[in-house]
Amino acid sequence: MLVLQLEAKYQGSDDAYNQDESYPVLAITQSDDIEIATECTSDLMSENGWGDLNFSRYGAIKESNDAPKSFGDPKEWQKTLDESGAIYIVYTS
Repeated sequence: MLVLQLEAKYQGSDDAYNQDESYPVLAITQSDDIEIATECTSDLMSENGWGDLNFSRYGAIKESNDAPKSFGDPKEWQKTLDESGAIYIVYTS
């Protein structure tokens, strides 16, 4: 598993985020290969209205107890991780 730090611009239209504004994002991926990890993250985020992804750092999650315990409903984030190979968290102020 890798954790990726990036900035992404929201290009969707809803009340959750401001359109064309960039937000800091953390993504967690199943793969420990950086190319696969960035591809999975890019695919998932672009499907959900994000673009202009600017990856800046990454690190490994070595043991299962380093992985997130809960993001809302644990079954939902685990399902997304299993299906898409990545999950992401957007930070807003």
